[in-house]
Amino acid sequence: MKDILRRYVPDRLTDLIALNALYRPGPMKMIDDYIDRKHGRSGQGREQERGDQWQAHPPIVHDPQPRQPPARTVSCVSARPWLNCATASRSFAMTMQYPEQIWFNGNIMPWRDAHVHVMSHAIHYGSSVFEGIRAYDTPNGAAIFRLTDHLKRLYMSAKIYDMPIPFTLDELIAGTRAVIKANGLGKCYIRPVAFRGLGGFGLSADCPTDVAIAAWPMGEYLGHAVTETGIDAMVSSWQRFAPNTLPAGAKAGGNYLSGQLIAREARRLGFGEGIALASTGLLSEGAGENLFLVMNGELHTTPISAALLNGITRNTIISLAKGAGINVVERDLPREYLYLCDELFMCGTAAEITPIKSVDGKPVGQGTRGPITEKIQKL
Repeated sequence: MKDILRRYVPDRLTDLIALNALYRPGPMKMIDDYIDRKHGRSGQGREQERGDQWQAHPPIVHDPQPRQPPARTVSCVSARPWLNCATASRSFAMTMQYPEQIWFNGNIMPWRDAHVHVMSHAIHYGSSVFEGIRAYDTPNGAAIFRLTDHLKRLYMSAKIYDMPIPFTLDELIAGTRAVIKANGLGKCYIRPVAFRGLGGFGLSADCPTDVAIAAWPMGEYLGHAVTETGIDAMVSSWQRFAPNTLPAGAKAGGNYLSGQLIAREARRLGFGEGIALASTGLLSEGAGENLFLVMNGELHTTPISAALLNGITRNTIISLAKGAGINVVERDLPREYLYLCDELFMCGTAAEITPIKSVDGKPVGQGTRGPITEKIQKL
């Protein structure tokens, strides 16, 4: 070992290797021993010289009183100058105002009392299904957008993942209305979620299904006023999953790890949202939104076979557009059509209808919201 170190490793680097060995005791100890002999010191002297901060394995002391995590100040200041609080609505830097009440396993309870064990199956394996729903203010109170359709899809997602939901559709509808009323909300975002809770361990373990419904005020998902001004998007380096790997037709928590990679990459690089390609190299969807391209007065959108969720907002737009005399074409689309189309927008319950003014730095059409996009927004 001594000869090897002398021949291939400079003296300063041997010290760094030895320092690293503090954290990986075992075979690397011979390097420590060599350096000790070189400098004429003992192992005990070495530990004293390096100080307590370099101890390899300090003893574990069980605190009789559980320690609370340090308080964390949440700020609206972004480390990225091109993002501000308005355009970084999903960034960690945003201040979140939590509602007072939540519906959890059949009961309205204080938000702070809705506890889930850290060893719950969903936390480790992503075994949850959920929906995102919006309610809008009307003269007659909050109107929930396609509530029944959203909850039916929740059951379909749960069926795909063999996750029985222990509540009926009518009970979840009533729970949704109850949590809105309990928090005194009008316009709001609603999140029903069902997940495998604490039970057995392992991928196929039998676990109870817990269900929660939360509701809170939420403005424009991708930033203030972007439904008018539009966003700058990019094609992500991450692709959607291939067919018969994960079921894209299920709105499942684990599926959205793909969307996280796409969205976080886009924000890290200064874009409003990311667009993913399918494993075929053709267009799929946004991080959490479906896509529509306007070409020669027609709406073109990618098919559900392109590893995308068949969005309820997508379905609504197709129906409204056809009713307004706008032809809708569902077909495979190559990436370059993002640069060549006349208009481009993404849609979803959270994103609503958000124009895209550029992709990868190339302007879409005139670089502003187009007339057909605006018309669709008003339907």
